[in-house]
Amino acid sequence: AGRPFIVVPAMPNIIPLSVDPPEHTPYRQLMNKYIRPNRIENFKPHLRDFVVAELEPIITAGSGDIAAGLAHRLPPYAVALLMGLDDSMLEQLNEAGVALQSAPSTEAVNELVVGLWGGMVADLVASRRANPLNPETDLMSGVLASEIHGRTISDDEAIAIGVQIFGAGSDTTT
Repeated sequence: AGRPFIVVPAMPNIIPLSVDPPEHTPYRQLMNKYIRPNRIENFKPHLRDFVVAELEPIITAGSGDIAAGLAHRLPPYAVALLMGLDDSMLEQLNEAGVALQSAPSTEAVNELVVGLWGGMVADLVASRRANPLNPETDLMSGVLASEIHGRTISDDEAIAIGVQIFGAGSDTTT
């Protein structure tokens, strides 16, 4: 939207993006069970309700900015559903998306990703460590309850996985 194309630099420690096969395979297998079509199907009613609520003011007004009113808000909402985020974290995710869209350089994007998303995911990891949800249905609780190569996933690995999910769902879909 008026900005030149930028290439986001490689970001280390984003799992599974930053690890190659066969090391990445158990991480992918772990994450895949939460993003299978039958699991995502459960989100459709919530996503439909969100889209209707976001479009109603635009339709009522007779015009509006669908990008700002829907396209930039829907991907973070979908990530929030997937990750089981509360409304306050959804707002933080939306604000982070806006900040990323206006970052002046690839270095600034990298700093924002690590700072904003990393901090949010660290808070989520701490919350799920203290109060785990059902690991069969809650992605982060499932990550934290899992073992990779015979050992429990560390907080740093869980944060790296969460940042990857935030990035994959929040940026590439708008």
